[in-house]
Amino acid sequence: LRDITMDVADGEFCVVVGPSGCGKSTLLRLIAGLEDPSAGTILFGGEDVTAWPPARRGVAMVFQSYALYPHMTVRQNMTFGLRRGKVGRKEAAERVHDVACMLQIDTLLDRRPAQLSGGQRQRVAIGRAIVRHPRVFLFDEPLSNLDAELRVRMRVELAKLHRSLAATMIHVTHDQVEAMTLADRIVVLNDGVIEQVGSPVDLYERPSNRFVAGFIGAPRMNFVEATLFGEAPEGLTLALPGGGHVAIPADPTCAAPGDTMTIGVRPEHLSLSDDDAAVIGRVAAIERLGASTLIHLVIDNGCTVVVAATGNVPVRIGEPLRAAVSGPCHLFDADGRAVAMRGAGLASTADGTLTEAVSGR
Repeated sequence: LRDITMDVADGEFCVVVGPSGCGKSTLLRLIAGLEDPSAGTILFGGEDVTAWPPARRGVAMVFQSYALYPHMTVRQNMTFGLRRGKVGRKEAAERVHDVACMLQIDTLLDRRPAQLSGGQRQRVAIGRAIVRHPRVFLFDEPLSNLDAELRVRMRVELAKLHRSLAATMIHVTHDQVEAMTLADRIVVLNDGVIEQVGSPVDLYERPSNRFVAGFIGAPRMNFVEATLFGEAPEGLTLALPGGGHVAIPADPTCAAPGDTMTIGVRPEHLSLSDDDAAVIGRVAAIERLGASTLIHLVIDNGCTVVVAATGNVPVRIGEPLRAAVSGPCHLFDADGRAVAMRGAGLASTADGTLTEAVSGR
């Protein structure tokens, strides 16, 4: 981790997201006191806890591996930390009962972990954290071991849990869908550095650089390399692979003619068109999802562009298709930084250029 500075508000659900190996779990372990920082301070409510041991910090951590004691029952697993903390037997029993009912595992209290499903074990691990009444909940990829359907259900349960407890939660994941659906605020981490912090909508609509733009959103944003041709009334004109040109309402001082830039368009902001359009390619793959169809087009420079079309579109592998920009797009300079835009959207014209479609961004 390098020069990490971040604040988490009281009662906030903060999600730290990034690719594997970027430092997410290290950050969480520093907050928990399981690692010693080589520099900097960690504050809880303005109080320096950097040198405090984990037990004194009042945090509860839920691990990816559940970490349940296999020889203990669910009840014993949930009360173990309370007994170590010298909570009375009666109070401990009341806490366990209340939390078990909240998580709908009250009928499983006398079972051992081997007799539980993956989702039930995860609930027990979360329940064990709740009964301690911690100052901060720390979740280290707690859903990554679950199957797809169960992950969706557990995401909903975690969101409900946060609303009912109004507790401060810091959740680490590499799954950006998980981050988008759970977070009040997202911290995007990459190679030990914070790339951007903001609400899910802010990161989706206003990414600060190409990394954030490509990481947030599923399917990921399309990137097309283009060469700056010159200025236009709308802002800039860029030459696209295949010989087409596009006019983008961007800051004209961001680059010089001949510079290589990157246009970013989300799949849902591309639509199939019978007219000449900015993106022309051949169908390389088709993903039929029922409500939508993801069409992978290989364009002239060899890169793949994904179009998210509504419904079951009648297309075939190898078929030539044209895609028009029907929503907001983004522009990035040679260093991957987002370029300020004058408008919010672009639309294709019959001659293959793009004009501003939506203003006010």
